[in-house]
Amino acid sequence: MLLLAVLMPATTLIAGAAAPVAAAGAPPMPGGFTAVTPARTLDTRIGVGAAAAKVGPGRSIDLQVTGMGGVPSTGVAAVALNLTVTEPTAVGFLTVYPTGETRPLASSANFVASQTVANAVVARIGTGGKVTIYNSSGTSHLVADVAGWHASARDAGSAFTPVAPVRLLDSRTTQAVGPGGTVRVPVAVPRPATLTAVALNVTATEPSTGGFLTVHPSGTTLPLASNLNVVAGQTRANFVAVKLADGAVDIYNSKGTTHVVVDLLGYWSPGSNSRMTAVTPTRLMDTRTGLGRAGAVQGQGTALLQLPGAGPVPAGRAAAVVLNVTATAPTTGGHLTVYPSGDSPPPLASNLNFVAGETVPNLVIVPLGRDGAVKIYNSNGDTHIVVDVVGWFDLPAERLDIERPSTFHSDVAIDPTSTYAYVTNTAYGRVEVLRLVDGVFEEPIPVGSQPLGLDLTPDGSRLYVANRGSTYVSVVDVAARSELRRVPIPSERMSDRPYSIAVLANGKALLTTTFDGSGFGAYMYEIDLATDAVKLRTDFWIWSGKTTEYTSIRASGDRTAAVIVVGDNSPGALFRYDAPTDAFSPRRETWDFISYGATNADGSVTLVNDGGMLFDRSLQPLGTVGCGSGGVAVNRQGSVGYGFGAYYESATGIIGTIAVCDLVNFRVTRVIPIGPVAGLGRLQVSPDGRTLLGITDTGLVLVRL
Repeated sequence: MLLLAVLMPATTLIAGAAAPVAAAGAPPMPGGFTAVTPARTLDTRIGVGAAAAKVGPGRSIDLQVTGMGGVPSTGVAAVALNLTVTEPTAVGFLTVYPTGETRPLASSANFVASQTVANAVVARIGTGGKVTIYNSSGTSHLVADVAGWHASARDAGSAFTPVAPVRLLDSRTTQAVGPGGTVRVPVAVPRPATLTAVALNVTATEPSTGGFLTVHPSGTTLPLASNLNVVAGQTRANFVAVKLADGAVDIYNSKGTTHVVVDLLGYWSPGSNSRMTAVTPTRLMDTRTGLGRAGAVQGQGTALLQLPGAGPVPAGRAAAVVLNVTATAPTTGGHLTVYPSGDSPPPLASNLNFVAGETVPNLVIVPLGRDGAVKIYNSNGDTHIVVDVVGWFDLPAERLDIERPSTFHSDVAIDPTSTYAYVTNTAYGRVEVLRLVDGVFEEPIPVGSQPLGLDLTPDGSRLYVANRGSTYVSVVDVAARSELRRVPIPSERMSDRPYSIAVLANGKALLTTTFDGSGFGAYMYEIDLATDAVKLRTDFWIWSGKTTEYTSIRASGDRTAAVIVVGDNSPGALFRYDAPTDAFSPRRETWDFISYGATNADGSVTLVNDGGMLFDRSLQPLGTVGCGSGGVAVNRQGSVGYGFGAYYESATGIIGTIAVCDLVNFRVTRVIPIGPVAGLGRLQVSPDGRTLLGITDTGLVLVRL
């Protein structure tokens, strides 16, 4: 991205101390990304995009980016460029920022006299669809190639899924790329056919002569563009955003021989909802001045950078950040690796390489750790580090298509190993089987008519499915993926049908029924799991087992308790079932039309929807968290809750959200947008706390936590 200001061997240049000033107008909105075939939009050597002349010291040029090189004239929030400085006469830096704004304390590329160097840039669009490029010192020619653009609307373009760095290629283990040669790099990620573009860190090492690399969609004509400029014997890296073709990219080497190393940082696809918000470059760390950290980072040491709430990165909404990271004044050659905090050891990847005494920047997209931080690892010697943020991606929610989902009635259960999720499909009389690791549906399991509620036995070997269109509960052999037997449910009235079910640790399952109408015409039953015997629980409530048509049950993680929410009932009745004593609690009235409830591993914390009311083990109120109005979920520890909600955008209509709530301090810590919706259903968090799955009218939403 773009952010930095500074340095060089004996001479250190620092961007001015003026604080960045945001332009007036509406705040930037997250938008999707569209990659284009690299196209040259600026070359001051020949008069493309600006006059055919060098840019002087302290001077700027305004580059038109909208309507050029495959970038549309409207609907653009930011542009992805590869910026090259060539033939500079002095040490200096470039800063790219929105035209019309005050130049920020940041830099986008650093150079020394006579050096040709490139750096990737993501820049927010300014006045007239332009970006401004400022040159600090000396005179330099500038070259820019456009790689893609970020939309100003959420529903335009593709969304980003960040990953911890994954090495795709290291030609040092095979053979170098020769002059005029091309190496094809397949991109191995889940469902590659759905990908539109990838984010890569490309490194050239051990080049035999000066030249450049060009990365482009595999099998396409080599474009007039470059991504990385090298000199003999030096190692250079640069960030690349590039379209895919046939699941791969091609890397062309102009001269000599060089080894190429490629690391995957993430990918863009239509199925995710993580969009980027471009910001005016803002400095977050400068170890020379003590900003963010004081003192150089030692060899094999790390610098911790806390992101949410820092500068323009909002607390609780960012999944990944776009940074310009610069190493300056290193005492020896080495590399920096930027990765999510909490990952240990650092991944086998690098983001930028340097030699003693030089200043090297690179653009980095990196996921945040669970603590909202990233680490920067220094391989050798001591080096100062400067970091500017230029954008952030909101938390990714992946939309998974499922035929004719029923938002209000469909249910979801996740196995004890957090490997598979099971979702009832009422329209097709089956249970969908979703593999959580990659979001792929496997062969569905046929059950009864209109399946609604479902739950797993504690060991995950059996799945109990309540079939609303039938008079029985299906018992499914999970390993065989087939219906094992059917448990008939007596009908107390003509339209009485199975609705919600919870399997407990005492060898019983609780089942509620529903009917065609409203009022107290449904019932609470128990099923003996050993004998399939069904019994009306006349001790439930005050009407000898009767309840409303929308009474849902959710078991605790250890199956020792269950929370029972009586829907379509103005007092908002709430109950707790204790499995060891086989007893229902007294009624707790919430005085709201609640419909969803969830509890933690031991049933000590209960969260219900419509405001996020929280209760203890005895159903005594603890407070209100504001955790959504739809389906809710609670992690095993009872410390974090999740709740469906929505807000309205004039351009796209109703946007669904998932609120992440701190149940200890009673506050919403982040909000995950999930895109346009009309209806929101149930939520479930995996036992390992790493995956959240929800049901909407348009399909399933999968969130990696």
